[in-house]
Formats: sequence, structure tokens, C-alpha cells
Amino acid sequence: ELALKNLAVRQFWAHHRLPLAPASILPSPKPRQYRTTTRRHVVCDRAGLRLAAHHAETARGAAQSPPSRLEPPEHTALYTALAKRLGAAHFRPLARTLSYIIIRGSYAERTVIANVTHLDGVIVRKLRLLAEALPELDPGVVSAFAFVDPTRSPYYLDHNPVPGGLKLKRLFGPETLRLTLAGRPYEYYPTGFTQVNESMVPAMLAAARDLLSPGGASEHLLDLYCGYGLFTHYLAASYAHALGVEAAPESIAAARRNARCHPPGVTVAFRQ
Repeated sequence: ELALKNLAVRQFWAHHRLPLAPASILPSPKPRQYRTTTRRHVVCDRAGLRLAAHHAETARGAAQSPPSRLEPPEHTALYTALAKRLGAAHFRPLARTLSYIIIRGSYAERTVIANVTHLDGVIVRKLRLLAEALPELDPGVVSAFAFVDPTRSPYYLDHNPVPGGLKLKRLFGPETLRLTLAGRPYEYYPTGFTQVNESMVPAMLAAARDLLSPGGASEHLLDLYCGYGLFTHYLAASYAHALGVEAAPESIAAARRNARCHPPGVTVAFRQ
């Protein structure tokens, strides 16, 4: 696969007569079962409830999706257990409101996000009942949330506001997810952007440092679309000042939280 990808890049380069030459693609430490964010479409009809990996599967009465080669086995096992739970008759009111079940986190711990069309007393009680069982189904689950999207958007974490309502409700656990990358601890909010291939991040950070060749006290770093400050924090100590800029408020909030881990003398700031 890697050889084919490198060949495709070289052919693209030659076809468009681009200058210089592309370096070889860096191989992923985990070319399989690497995704830390996955999701399933919830299909609830006369045939029962099933969790489909692709939109095409929602139109046919197939059984549960086969295991994905890209998602960790813990995700697959949890989806299987959740499908069985949600198929019970007393969960039918919740099942009808569900658009997606989403799992996010790191290789060490995870959160479950239920994408629902609305929240009311009945739905919240069913969600809490389901959330209580999550640590038993998977000890790696540390939190759970309800994400409200009345439009049933094809994007499973659509950020359009809910008129006069709540967008994200915490069911249990901490409000942020934690991970350690290249020896540095980070936090991010469950709706914020994060790299889905955690195993590849150390190589990305090392490549950024190599390409930028920080010059120390004479240079400033500007990190555009900084997210929760992954590159900003990793590189900040090598610059006189580091500034991260980001549109998403939850990512800026996480980036500022992550700044607490810097020793005195490191100057880093973030702006939305």
C-alpha cells in the first residue's frame, strides 16, 4: 500500500510538472486499527435496531456492520454491546431519537457520545441508564455525553447551534479527554478536533520541528488552525513567543488549559 501511495504522489508530481521532488510518505506505526474517533449510524425500523458503519448500510436490512480494519477492537466490541442494549424494548424511545453513536479518545481511554435529535425528561433518563452501564461494558470508557442535532446532519458532530437549547450535555465523567503525545499531556473537549491516528502524531511533531528548524530567541511561532495547541505547545519552548489562532471556542479553551504544563519562561498565547 505504501509503495502504491508513493508511486501515486510521484505520478501526480510529474503530471503537474511541480518543482523539486516529494519526499517519501512516512509509514504509520499502526496502519490498521489506528482510529481514535469512530462512529456508527443508528438504524431503528421494523427489523429492529442496528448500528451501520456506512450510509449505504442504512437502506438495507443487513445485520450489524462487520469489524472495521481501521478501528481498534475495543470500539468494535463496544458497538456490539451497545447495539444489544439499545435493542431492548425499554430503550426504544431513545433509539428513535439517535442518529449516531460516536466513540472518541485515545488508545488508553474513551468517551461515548450519543447524537440525538432532542432532549426531554424521558430521553435524559434513558441516556443516564445507558451511561451507567458503559464502564461495565468497557473499562476504558471514562465519560459519556449527549450531542443534540435536530437536523440529523450527515456530519456526526455538526456545530450548528440549537435554537434556544443545549448542544452538549455531560452524562458522567470529566469534561475533557486526556492523552499524552511525545511525552506531553494534553486535554481536549469531546467536540474538538484531534488527529484520528494517535500513533502517527509523534512523527508529525518531529517532522514539523525538522522542517521549521526553530531559531530560538530571535524567532516567533504563529500556529494557524492550532486546535488544542498540539504543535504550539510542542514547539513553544524553541521560540521567543508562540501564538496559536483557532476559530473553534472549545479548542481555544483546551489550548489555554494545556498551557498550564509549561515551565516558567515559556511564552505562549492563544486567540480565537
